[in-house]
Amino acid sequence: MKTGGRRRLHDERATEVSEATLLSRHRKTPLVLTTGDARIIAATAGFERLTGWSSSELAGRCWVRTLAVPARAEVTRRLLVAAAAGEAARFDLEIVTKPGRRLRLDVAVVRRGVKPGRLALRVRGATADGPSSTRSRLYLVRHGRDPWGVVGSGDPAATGACYAKLYGRTSPCDPCPLRPDPSQLRDVVRATATAFELLSARPVGPELSEVTVTSVDAPTLSAFTEFRLRMLAERARLSRRELVVLLQLARGSSPEEVGSELGIATRTVRFHQYNAFEKLGIDSRFDLFRRLL
Repeated sequence: MKTGGRRRLHDERATEVSEATLLSRHRKTPLVLTTGDARIIAATAGFERLTGWSSSELAGRCWVRTLAVPARAEVTRRLLVAAAAGEAARFDLEIVTKPGRRLRLDVAVVRRGVKPGRLALRVRGATADGPSSTRSRLYLVRHGRDPWGVVGSGDPAATGACYAKLYGRTSPCDPCPLRPDPSQLRDVVRATATAFELLSARPVGPELSEVTVTSVDAPTLSAFTEFRLRMLAERARLSRRELVVLLQLARGSSPEEVGSELGIATRTVRFHQYNAFEKLGIDSRFDLFRRLL
């Protein structure tokens, strides 16, 4: 055997040992080894406990067909392709466990000690689906050029400019969680006819970001807001009248509307609002909304 052939064989065997060591070292941590086309090779005991699948059951299966939420299959496929190409290092994946539970996984790519063309995916955290009153949709948006495009979603038709495909707009949304600078992402809240939407973005590669759109219906958001506000009021020692005024303002009422509903002058509403803001250490209703999130 030529020297080059011996070296390649040595490297391949060393990589196999490294992969075995990686799986052994992380046996209690959810970690799975896949091929570049998302076919599962092996999984740790931690991943088995998380998903309900044994490593032997998963071996040879396609991640997308076995674990992905059907409506998120295309997003999952594209994320794994991006990870294999080195374009994504950490991202979210939505899966269905063997017992049928839906989970969102915070996944990091492990490259050291992994054979070229393969992926080691380590689960850094897992959260269950929220209540039925909330709905989450996950999109992949490629930026760095204009128009920015949705490159993967549960809707096969959702390809093209994200603002056009997701919201039917002819120009970028304002505010947008990715603009003006994708390196400084932020959360954005929007109101629709039937619910409120929280848009959260995080980068998974140089020109690729995940955008999660979480819809919360009005009654759920109202209950959550009231609970949070009562907690803040108790800590800041707000008076009962100050709390009532803030509750109305947090629901979107103007000072004039609050005064009409409570039977007090608008000037009195503003007086209670000012005192409450002082005690909470905030300057505006926008600051109040931020404290309630």
